[in-house]
Amino acid sequence: GEGWGEGTLRVGLGGESLQMSGLSEEQEAALSCRYGPLCRDAGGTDDDGVTFVQLFRADPRDFLPAAPGEELPLEVRHRRGEVHLASCDFMGRLELGEAMAGSLWTPTKGDPAFLGAFENFARVVVAYRLLARGGLLLHSSGVVDGDGHARLFAGRSGAGKTTIARLSRAERREVLSDDINVVVPTSDSTYVAERLPFAGELVSPPAAPRRFPVGGVYLLRQGEE
Repeated sequence: GEGWGEGTLRVGLGGESLQMSGLSEEQEAALSCRYGPLCRDAGGTDDDGVTFVQLFRADPRDFLPAAPGEELPLEVRHRRGEVHLASCDFMGRLELGEAMAGSLWTPTKGDPAFLGAFENFARVVVAYRLLARGGLLLHSSGVVDGDGHARLFAGRSGAGKTTIARLSRAERREVLSDDINVVVPTSDSTYVAERLPFAGELVSPPAAPRRFPVGGVYLLRQGEE
């Protein structure tokens, strides 16, 4: 396919890096603005793994229209050594293995639609890279307690993840995310949580990566009051 442009940018996510090539100037500026301190020069040295992704143009007529006000669907198909993704604004392919690589097709040329397509694809990339080193993406709300430990609250949609994050922020506690958090093992057989620039309702400006020892994981059930 045909790329959107000649731009290349690397974004650090959860101890991994995603390097996107084929960006237009508008797309590169949108990513730089959204992810700020997480962006790095392409080709720089990193201590983490890098997934190289090529961006291509797609024809809008190849996609079904999104229903107004509804969450975008995501279809996932697994083949030997590959994961294929499709939604209303992008198609993607991720090649699995020790050295991962991917391709992303989208008809969206700029913010905010392009950022949504990038994030949906990036979540899948990060999930597989974390699994390869014994970590995971946990659908949860993450809050840092007074002792500097991360408390992670998991649950079904509507169970109260965002409510806990909102109340914690009001109490001036640090909130990692109200939607999804990185959990990775350490060399001493403990686990740490790390902030990702992915969120539900409580979007915060991206910040330099910080890790907190996991102090507990809790399953929420919504009460009647």
